[in-house]
Amino acid sequence: ATSAANSATAAANALAAIPQVDDAGNMTLPGGLTAAGAINANGGVNIPLAVGAPTDMSAVNRLYAAGLAAVTEAFSPQSFLSDFSLYGGSVAVEQTVPGQVWRLRKMSADPGTIQINLINPFLGVSNYSGWHGFVLPVALGNTGSTAARKLTFSLGRPGDFVKKTAAEMDMFTLSPASGSTASFPRFVDVTFYMVNDAAINPAGYPVRVRELVYDSAQAKWLCYETLSVIPSFNTNPSCNMFLSYQQDSPGRDVRAGLWIGSNAADSRRLLCIADMHGVVDTFSWTGVGALYWDSDGTNSHSYLGAMRQMTAPGYNQPNGAYDAFRALETRLIQSTTVTEFTPYE
Repeated sequence: ATSAANSATAAANALAAIPQVDDAGNMTLPGGLTAAGAINANGGVNIPLAVGAPTDMSAVNRLYAAGLAAVTEAFSPQSFLSDFSLYGGSVAVEQTVPGQVWRLRKMSADPGTIQINLINPFLGVSNYSGWHGFVLPVALGNTGSTAARKLTFSLGRPGDFVKKTAAEMDMFTLSPASGSTASFPRFVDVTFYMVNDAAINPAGYPVRVRELVYDSAQAKWLCYETLSVIPSFNTNPSCNMFLSYQQDSPGRDVRAGLWIGSNAADSRRLLCIADMHGVVDTFSWTGVGALYWDSDGTNSHSYLGAMRQMTAPGYNQPNGAYDAFRALETRLIQSTTVTEFTPYE
């Protein structure tokens, strides 16, 4: 009887050690899984984005992935640097490679703003393009210059707005006009401070992102101000390769973010500097049409390249680039504050 009981106990323990399928058809494995044959996962394979997807664990055929990359490139139409306007005599533009790469210069301390217009011939006109974001090549600074630089742009159908040459960097170069209650646009500026601040924690180069959003429920414009810090170890704002905005799908209440790419000798290359509000893809809006550049010092310059504006292969389709950016990012965000914004005029 004792032997039979022991055998029954051993059998029960062995059965308990085998993962079981629950009533919903799910099974949890405490360890890995090796199969001699193919594994059919018709519902897909979920990979945690928080840790990324190493090559040998990505569960994606490499040839298929290369094809997806080509499709992504195909749905990222280029917007060329078209023409410009100079506000103030202290700024100038050198068309290093016409339509592709321009150098923006600040020669004196007098106020001055450069407006760079983009031509978007491949985004379509008067349609719903399924716009999801952009990648803007930008080299912010020249060696030895500590002057702050500010890039300004609007997202979504802009409505009535005001342009102001920034007498100081804290002014909004682009902002809504007084009385505007348009819920479509987002007015965004990004200010890069080129001096390493050892007094802050963590020490590094501050980056300020401001986003003006109209809140229909409160009937007021709100300013979302995010402070990030580029770590001072092996990197600085002059190492920037690009600025990128991405949102996960078209719509107002969707996830979005702003990133900079760095080419510094650092493992942190894709740097998240703000969480943003998504924009609605409208019939009459065809992507970012202009950029504005300000600098607060003399003998400073930046380079801008032709922008890639990203759309989806099918309207209302998700933006895979957003998830990829989130999976690979290093978050630099230190704080976000919200205040009421009063239009200038």
